[in-house]
Amino acid sequence: MTHDEPTPVLSLFTREPVAGACKTRLAPVLGDEGAARLAAEMLAWTVDVARRHWPGPVHIAAWPPGSGARFAFGFGLPVIDQRGDDLGARLLGVLSATGAPNAVMGCDVPHVDGAVLRQAGQRLSAGSHVVGPAEDGGFYLLGLAQPVPGLFDGIEWGGANVYERLAANAARAGAPFTELAALRDIDTPSDLAAVASRFAPLERFLAGHAGLARG
Repeated sequence: MTHDEPTPVLSLFTREPVAGACKTRLAPVLGDEGAARLAAEMLAWTVDVARRHWPGPVHIAAWPPGSGARFAFGFGLPVIDQRGDDLGARLLGVLSATGAPNAVMGCDVPHVDGAVLRQAGQRLSAGSHVVGPAEDGGFYLLGLAQPVPGLFDGIEWGGANVYERLAANAARAGAPFTELAALRDIDTPSDLAAVASRFAPLERFLAGHAGLARG
């Protein structure tokens, strides 16, 4: 990155780790409390990899509004609120609040390789939009070098074609993305074993959880 290139901001999208209100699809195997503990760990792991590899400032974008004071300020990063009626509105709000170029990333991929974050930041600074596709049809990272009108039009959040529609909207706006490596989100019980096999912190968490369950 040269001195003439703008420094990109990365905002980590996260939810307050309250039992029964986060990572609920993992509750059948971890229980409500275990799922909440994992959510808190995933935020910590994500903060760590972002701090080490993102080539610019890192923020935490907390949901629900006002909750950051309870769980996010301990990381020593700027905390902003997510605000909006759906995920698209919240994404736009955070992207607008931090200015361009900037990126948002969920905390469901703490296993992201540092090289991916460095690549994303470098491409943003050079003026390209970037996106990291998730294997479930969504995306885990979205970076905009400048605003893209209509980017979230017609997207059904939580569906299997979120990334497909996002890419189509970007192409229609004349703002194609640089695509990053695809990653598997940690959302479901089947994701746990698949990601733990290549991400030691999750493997250790699951081993500890099993020990607590037996005790």
